[in-house]
Amino acid sequence: MSPQESLDRVAELLSVLPDTTVDNHWCAEGTAHVYLRTQSLDSLAVIARSTQGANARSVDVHFIGPPERHSTSSEAHKLQFQLAMASNDDDGDPPTTLQIFGIFLVRHLKAAGLVSPEVADDLQRRWNAAVM
Repeated sequence: MSPQESLDRVAELLSVLPDTTVDNHWCAEGTAHVYLRTQSLDSLAVIARSTQGANARSVDVHFIGPPERHSTSSEAHKLQFQLAMASNDDDGDPPTTLQIFGIFLVRHLKAAGLVSPEVADDLQRRWNAAVM
């Protein structure tokens, strides 16, 4: 699976997390970037565990604070942050750091009943992981 296709799948999985919105995602110079918003501490914990499991140490928080004073949008009060991790590792053998992040994430979503076992198992196979 190409780095961009893996990133597209990871972005889809992240958007399944409760109270989480993926604003943008892209690959550039071997790094995958995802801009997210969430107001769920549980979702944030899942992202943190998946990041730690993949040894992807770059999670940058861009904004923490109260809602914008004049905003009526429910998005305004969400925590905004960026994930950045290697999308194609130097050794060239899958799974990449991005795919390992996706593996941890999809296993959690499958266990929580937020994605179907068929979708989760297919992604794990495509990312060269043991199906769990």
